[in-house]
Amino acid sequence: MPGQLSCKPCPAPYRLGPAGAQNLSQCGGQCAPGQFSSDGFWPCQPCALGTFQPDPGRVRCVPCGGGLMTKYEGALSFKDCEAKVHCAPGHYYNSSTHRCIRCPVDTYQSDFGQNYCIACPGNTTTDFDGATDVSHCKNQQCGGELGEFMGYIESPNYPGEYPSNADCVWSINPPPKRRILIVVPEIFLPIEDECGDVLVMRKSALPSSVTTYETCQTYERPIAFTSRSR
Repeated sequence: MPGQLSCKPCPAPYRLGPAGAQNLSQCGGQCAPGQFSSDGFWPCQPCALGTFQPDPGRVRCVPCGGGLMTKYEGALSFKDCEAKVHCAPGHYYNSSTHRCIRCPVDTYQSDFGQNYCIACPGNTTTDFDGATDVSHCKNQQCGGELGEFMGYIESPNYPGEYPSNADCVWSINPPPKRRILIVVPEIFLPIEDECGDVLVMRKSALPSSVTTYETCQTYERPIAFTSRSR
């Protein structure tokens, strides 16, 4: 803890910790990956056949499941389990059916031969199942209201690729009788989308409002728009 006047000694026989240890786990003596003990410290035993342990300092090993065995004792990961098939990234091994299953939406798996998928972080999600990288997790939330003297409008999941089927609505509500300047540095909308993605500006949020600008093309040069609030 900060502000202490002395250090506590590591308990015997774990007096091997490095200088600056901050907790008991840094004193040394933890069971290595592929091992376990009743308290996670020495003396340790190797994981039995059919089990594995990828992390240090654990009190048990993880079974392969489905009656699968490991190639040896002290296995480190599910990759050491003798699965009937090694699943590609974007898939996980189902120990009940002994088949590779695509990672569901909201998850991904970038490694070979795993028996799980990883949940997307935060409020992100994937556009499809079978995602192979965390970059496929995209933030669907977008839009908001700008009422100050300056603000920034961003596309969904900026600066990453924007997700599919996402509606992003920004409202600009400045004080009365103010001049409004909107600068769009660049617009990138792939031509192969065939206008599936569109940038639209309207005088109000109503769908029936007058459209002041609409495009589904790419513009590398800045575009500026001016108006005045009532």
